[in-house]
Amino acid sequence: MTIRKRLARSNLIMILIPMAIAAALLLLGGGLAVLLLKRVYLPRLGLSMAALHETGEQLEAAFDGAKTIAAIYGGTVILALLAASGFTNLYLTKHLFRHIQKPLDILVSGVKRIQEGNLDAPIGYVVPDEFKPACDAVDEMAARLKTSLEAQSRQQQKQELIAGMSHDLKSPLTSIRAYTEGLLDGVAKDEQTQARYLQTIYAKETELETLVNRLFSFAKLDLSEAPAKSEALEISGTFAEVAAGFEAEGLDVRLDDLPDETVMADRELLSRCMSNLLDNSRKYGAS
Repeated sequence: MTIRKRLARSNLIMILIPMAIAAALLLLGGGLAVLLLKRVYLPRLGLSMAALHETGEQLEAAFDGAKTIAAIYGGTVILALLAASGFTNLYLTKHLFRHIQKPLDILVSGVKRIQEGNLDAPIGYVVPDEFKPACDAVDEMAARLKTSLEAQSRQQQKQELIAGMSHDLKSPLTSIRAYTEGLLDGVAKDEQTQARYLQTIYAKETELETLVNRLFSFAKLDLSEAPAKSEALEISGTFAEVAAGFEAEGLDVRLDDLPDETVMADRELLSRCMSNLLDNSRKYGAS
């Protein structure tokens, strides 16, 4: 049952119950008056109920017009009281429902915004009534939900970054294993080739150590505190350093038409992006 229907039923009950009580009191009072008149007052006057009835009939004939006027007046008063009571209840109901409906609409609108995923628009209800605690509780819930979702998103991005860096560890490990197996199997027969293999292994080990250190840093810090050191880097020079390591492994790398410009970037991250591109080209490119 809606609030409007409950208020209408309450108002109807507020009218009917006083009317029923008044009717019961009138019946009780009338019965008691007749009993007192018959048992107490008429015997004192030496009259009986029959004599009183005859006298009443005589008086009724004399005051016939006054009786009609009294009936009309009494009925008018009763109707006026009923109309005033009904109008008052109706006005109070509408007035009260208007003050209930507005904050309810505001509260429902705020809940719908949360349901649609909008957590940046609080209800901001400022009227000091019974609805303010409910609106404040919804705003607090939305703020906590936003904080929780942001923390969850940061954690997910952090895990994705760590997973990506873990994947990047495979490339230097694969190179170290390949060159180590080449040395063990005697592929590098002369000292110059062996020295080149060892230099490549050392370079990959250094790269591996850097990746492990950065992975450890990411594991300890939040995503917002990710250790990135921006510095001015020449694009052509940085890419040439990375390409030199892959050329030492026998990969033909051509860096044509690179812009001779300087960018602000993390040297290690930029080098790792270039290394991933070259490594994927070697693995999945056309032979």
